[in-house]
Amino acid sequence: MSKAVDLDEVFSVFLNGNGFEEPISSSDDEDSTGAEAPTTTPVTTRDTDLPHVETQLRDDVDVELSPTEDSKMSRILLQVVRLHLNEHCISPGCSAKHEAAENLKEKVDSMEETRSKLQEQFTVHQLENERLVEEITDLKRRITRMENLIKHQSIIIRDIGNQLRVSQKSARKTKARKSSTKSKKRK
Repeated sequence: MSKAVDLDEVFSVFLNGNGFEEPISSSDDEDSTGAEAPTTTPVTTRDTDLPHVETQLRDDVDVELSPTEDSKMSRILLQVVRLHLNEHCISPGCSAKHEAAENLKEKVDSMEETRSKLQEQFTVHQLENERLVEEITDLKRRITRMENLIKHQSIIIRDIGNQLRVSQKSARKTKARKSSTKSKKRK
């Protein structure tokens, strides 16, 4: 038993591949002989159901055509639908879209590689920054210790200087006493 294909519906689904909410119905309820055309199940879909539409279209396309639909136009339309559904389409429109998709994929891959390289560089720079921060912190600690040591040594130097002055004064006094006692003895 052959299933009739509603070409208006197939063509509408082909043209409106981004999905539609209302069932598409054929505007011709009767064919040229006056007989009522066989009814088909309307395809209703949303953007999330597109794989189902492609399956439905493939099922519909593979069905034999009824005698009234077996015209050159319907065969061309079915070929267009087949080409649209075929991933290895060789028509200029399909190949251009496949080429554009490949170019986009290459750009995405290139951007992903660049992102990976930048992430690695960022990690390396972050580790280097952490190392430099630790080194700076260590150097600041050393500088603080050196400043404290310098302050301590300057205090010691002042004390030694004071002791030296006191020693020099006492040495002068002692020398002055000795010279005064010598001069008294001479007289």
